[in-house]
Amino acid sequence: MATTSRAGIARVLLPALGIALVAPAACSAADAEPGPDSSSSLRLISRSLTPKVPGWYNAVYLEQTGANLRSGDNVSTNNGRIWKAELMQPDFVSGLPHGYRRDPVTSAFDSFTGRLITILNALDTPGLDPTINEPPVAQETYYPRYRVSADSGKSWRFDAPLVQTGDFTA
Repeated sequence: MATTSRAGIARVLLPALGIALVAPAACSAADAEPGPDSSSSLRLISRSLTPKVPGWYNAVYLEQTGANLRSGDNVSTNNGRIWKAELMQPDFVSGLPHGYRRDPVTSAFDSFTGRLITILNALDTPGLDPTINEPPVAQETYYPRYRVSADSGKSWRFDAPLVQTGDFTA
């Protein structure tokens, strides 16, 4: 019996291994940039550090039961099969000075109160180049903020820093 199962595994793995070994050799020379040894050169396809993410990335259900989801400015009423834009209001980001950032990290829905809370990484560094993905200054200056919505993220009551009470400061 053990021999039969090993033979079955071999029938599945050997063709896959053969494809994996042959596939790199099957690339055409047209795929590589011209150069002295184009068979071993690499080329940059994209400079993007974060690829375009699917609509359901960082999505959260907006009710205890049902199929309504929100992911940033996108909503789905059919469990993520179709997404449509539904901008959140007010827009807390467009009026920020150049270099300031608000990056949503995670959201949670409180089924007892019907409220949605979103935690954000905030960076308030005037003049910071917005194209820099993770500037070194961010390690010292990021701070958490939060937003609360009572209508499934259509509108937000506030956008405020998360501050611990006691002997701590913002």
